[in-house]
Amino acid sequence: SLYAIRSDGSVARKESVSRIVGNLDTSVPFGCAWSDDLNRLAFEAATGEELAEGGQPLYGLFLYDFTTRKRRLLTPKGMSGGSPVWQNRNVLVFTSGRNTRRYTPAQIQTLEVNTGTMRPLVPNASNAAIARRGA
Repeated sequence: SLYAIRSDGSVARKESVSRIVGNLDTSVPFGCAWSDDLNRLAFEAATGEELAEGGQPLYGLFLYDFTTRKRRLLTPKGMSGGSPVWQNRNVLVFTSGRNTRRYTPAQIQTLEVNTGTMRPLVPNASNAAIARRGA
């Protein structure tokens, strides 16, 4: 199960990981972020498509909407979407990169969920912080 916990320790929401990710290879529950209203969950997972050089799966940033019960890929094909953080109700901040033979994290990106517009994060423009996942 995947839990959203309030600051007082009570459970705000509990969901089944398998319901959210289906058969995708994913880092949920570790690489995910709940929206403020707890109605959406952003997470990184393998796209289930072709493999990158060296046989590694292609990863991307997905969004699961609990209202519609639909999951969709947010990032372009072959672009990862690690360590997502909601900046506001419609903007996600995440580390991005292309899956190549030697994976190197690119820059921090912002993504407008509704329009699909992706831009580099301007350093310290919004005091957004993002945790980097270790190898």
